[in-house]
Amino acid sequence: MRHDPATGAAAYLAGELTASEHEAFEDHLLACDDCWSEVHAARPGRRYALLAREHAPQRLHQRIVDTVHTADAGTQSRRMTRVLVAAALVFGMLAGAAIGILATRQDNEQPEAIAAAVTGYLDSRLPGSGIPQTAAPNLSGLRLIETAAASGNLDGFPVTAYVYRHDSGRRLIVYVAPRQFPLPYESEGAGASGLWVGHEHGVTILCGRHPQHTLIIGDDERLVRDTADALHMT
Repeated sequence: MRHDPATGAAAYLAGELTASEHEAFEDHLLACDDCWSEVHAARPGRRYALLAREHAPQRLHQRIVDTVHTADAGTQSRRMTRVLVAAALVFGMLAGAAIGILATRQDNEQPEAIAAAVTGYLDSRLPGSGIPQTAAPNLSGLRLIETAAASGNLDGFPVTAYVYRHDSGRRLIVYVAPRQFPLPYESEGAGASGLWVGHEHGVTILCGRHPQHTLIIGDDERLVRDTADALHMT
C-alpha cells in the first residue's frame, strides 16, 4: 500500500491521529523502514518539545519489549535489527527529552496545557466562553451535577470543559479535546488501561485517549478515578 512516510510520521508525532489510527501506525512502524526513518528524523520540532515532557508511547514500548522476547532465532536477523533500532529510537527519545527538559524548563514544570488546566481548576476559571457543541457527560450516578461548561483553550490547546460539583462539595473538571493531551509531569501509566495519572498542587490529573481524548482534574483521587470508570476510559 502506498503511503507518505513524512506525512504519517508528522501526524503521529504531533498527536493528530485518532486512537485507532495511532495504534495502527505504531503497528506499521515496526515493519516500515521509511516511516521509522521519518520518525527518527523528527521533522516536527514542536512534537519533540512535547516529548521532552512525556513518556515514550506506552503501547509501542510494550510491542518492542514483546517482539524482543518472541523473535524467532532462525529468521530474526533483519527483524531484530529493526527492533533494536526501534528500541534505540524510543529510549533515545527519552534521553533527548531529558536533555531538552534541562535546557527549556524546571524539572517540576508541567506541560503548558496541563499547567493551565490545574491553574483553571484552582482558580475556578473556565478555559473560554464558547458554547460547547456536545452535551456534558451524565455523571449523576456518581452524585456529580454539572455546574458550568465552555469551549476554549488551555494555553492554545483546544478543549471543551465540563465542571461538576459532588454533593459533598468536591469539584471536578472534565476536559475533552480533539487530540491527545500532553502527559502530566511525573505521571504514572496504568498499564493496559491506557491512562496516565499525575499530581500537582494537591489535585489529581488523569489523562486518557479512549474512547476520546479526555483530561480529568479534581482534588479527590478516588472520585477522579471513578469518573474515568463512568466515562469508560478504563
